[in-house]
Amino acid sequence: MRHGIDRRQQDEWAVMSHRRYFAADATGYFDAERFAIEADDDKGRSRIITADESPRADTDLNKLAALRPVYDGKTVTPGNAPGLNDGAAFLVITRRTIAQEHELEPLARLVDYAQVCGGPTSGTTTPATAILRLGARNGRRPDDWDLIEINEAYAATPLVSTLVLADGDRAKAEKLRERTNLHGGAVAIGHPLGASGARIIMTLINGLRRRGGGCGVAAICGGFGQGDAVMLDTP
Repeated sequence: MRHGIDRRQQDEWAVMSHRRYFAADATGYFDAERFAIEADDDKGRSRIITADESPRADTDLNKLAALRPVYDGKTVTPGNAPGLNDGAAFLVITRRTIAQEHELEPLARLVDYAQVCGGPTSGTTTPATAILRLGARNGRRPDDWDLIEINEAYAATPLVSTLVLADGDRAKAEKLRERTNLHGGAVAIGHPLGASGARIIMTLINGLRRRGGGCGVAAICGGFGQGDAVMLDTP
């Protein structure tokens, strides 16, 4: 509530995260990011997992409003925070010349990286702080990014960070949210610790390539005040 982001706004973002995920998934958006794996179910039977299990197509505001807050707070609930999921992700980073030597097509160029720190409860703002640092170093304003990914450690994180990027201007923040996590985020997909950073980078690359190229940024918070962001462009 420190930044004026109330329970209703967080629940609305959570519902949108699920809806954006299913809209993207229906077009085959995530086919470039994931592959099927074989795993045992709770009875030891082998099965093939082909899609994310966390997103809920039936999520709505009424259901989320009925959930009790957690962590002795007033706004964060199991519905507007992600699950702590099992998951894995990987990326390969190399020089373009090496990729060419091995006849590999580079998916994107890593332009710059920033890491910041703040106070122990600054996690909702550190993604914005890291993005602003990248922007300052590369001559870009917050509204210059074609796409933005901000990990939904909670629904509050992209809401607060976009407000910080907009310097407190709520109308400008809404404009930034129109290009932030357009294909759903961790509230829907889940937040496998240690994998979410790679996941949002791949989702950003995928989005930029599908729109015909551009420049974007992906940012994530870490425990006790850490924030990281990467700037990418695609041809």
